[in-house]
Amino acid sequence: KAQRVYYENKIRYSGSIIPLGFKEIEDVKSVYILDFNGRIFEKTTVELPITRRLISIRGIHEAVILELQALENATEDLTTWVEIVIRTDKMIPNLMDDLKDIIKNKNIEILNYRLENLTKRTEKSIEIEDLKTMSELEVFEKKCESLNIEMDNRTALIDTFKELINIMEE
Repeated sequence: KAQRVYYENKIRYSGSIIPLGFKEIEDVKSVYILDFNGRIFEKTTVELPITRRLISIRGIHEAVILELQALENATEDLTTWVEIVIRTDKMIPNLMDDLKDIIKNKNIEILNYRLENLTKRTEKSIEIEDLKTMSELEVFEKKCESLNIEMDNRTALIDTFKELINIMEE
């Protein structure tokens, strides 16, 4: 971000003229034009146009899907970049494939997506001493349980995990 250096008004750091992350979506980017006449100068602030849309979509799964579907195709030459945060208490199979299907004919690219857990974990965490006596499979099963993964999905994940263990042991 643009800011003063060492709390001096006359020494400034310009910051980036383009957003470098989704936290900067609302930031107004600008430059100063300084016209010098000897030691006196005039300062004019010029707001910079947005060259690439950055959009952050957050919410429950259904709301995020609706908002993503409603996104209009970018009118700019540059692809619109999207960050998606879905608040849920369960795993969503094939999520990225579903998201890509929604945007496949649009000038939109999903750069980042993640799930935020809605439920507060009430169970006790596994103690370090317990971990020393548990197998990798037991730890994985406990993790699946703590994430409230549905039994059908959990069984498939555990089977896949067993395959990975076998491959690693070979």
